[in-house]
Amino acid sequence: HEGWGIAALPGGLWISDGSSLLRRYDDQLRWCESRRVTRAGLPVRHLNALCAAGDRLLANLWYSHWVAEIDPSAGRLTRMVDCRNLIAAEGRRNEHHVLNGIAHDE
Repeated sequence: HEGWGIAALPGGLWISDGSSLLRRYDDQLRWCESRRVTRAGLPVRHLNALCAAGDRLLANLWYSHWVAEIDPSAGRLTRMVDCRNLIAAEGRRNEHHVLNGIAHDE
């Protein structure tokens, strides 16, 4: 599978591949488990770059203005953050000028 994003939480590294699936690996990079991220029972697709924020993961959704907050232990989307104003402030130059990469600073 592809690796689109990676983030470290206690218990391992979580890796996205652009689908709704997150995979967790231990510190020796051995696969431990997979979680399908859902919202109201439906898969949340296009999980891209990841970062850890407390016990949650943040992921930007590829080619969208959304950032998803995810509870990885349950595979459940807990919040969506609309970043339309951030994109507008940066002055989108073309359709490829999208959110790509994410960081959390307390």
